[in-house]
Amino acid sequence: MVSKLNDARNKVLNVLVLNKSKMVDNATGLVTKDSCNAACQKFGAGVYVPKLTTTKNEPWIGANYDEAGDYYFNDQPFSSWTFDVAKLEWRPPYAFDEQVHSTAGYNGFKWKEATRKFHANKPATNNNDWIYDEVAGTWSDTGEAWVGPGAE
Repeated sequence: MVSKLNDARNKVLNVLVLNKSKMVDNATGLVTKDSCNAACQKFGAGVYVPKLTTTKNEPWIGANYDEAGDYYFNDQPFSSWTFDVAKLEWRPPYAFDEQVHSTAGYNGFKWKEATRKFHANKPATNNNDWIYDEVAGTWSDTGEAWVGPGAE
């Protein structure tokens, strides 16, 4: 698997599946970033990066690429979220386990950056918008009708 990156070398433009034998460095007998890049130029000018045994995950079109860490990741969803390199995912400013809250009857979780709070629906109660207080660890009914994720 090979990712074609933009000129800044940080965004995946395309993902190709190629036979490794076509990308082997003759001097080492291994696929290297340089041998891959040279072999892939026939697909058009650009920067090509192979998925090596050291690569932490697989590429996808639109992913960001960290060359130093050799991993792919999504765009930052909200300015307050930070990237957890160990888990290769963006994390909110405080711990939040959707599975725990789902068990309590909440669903449709969404983050509102303006308040830096999670919101959810609790259909068994009243189908209103509920807001999570991370300090108290409790949910409060806002009294407003629920508007699902992506509907705002």
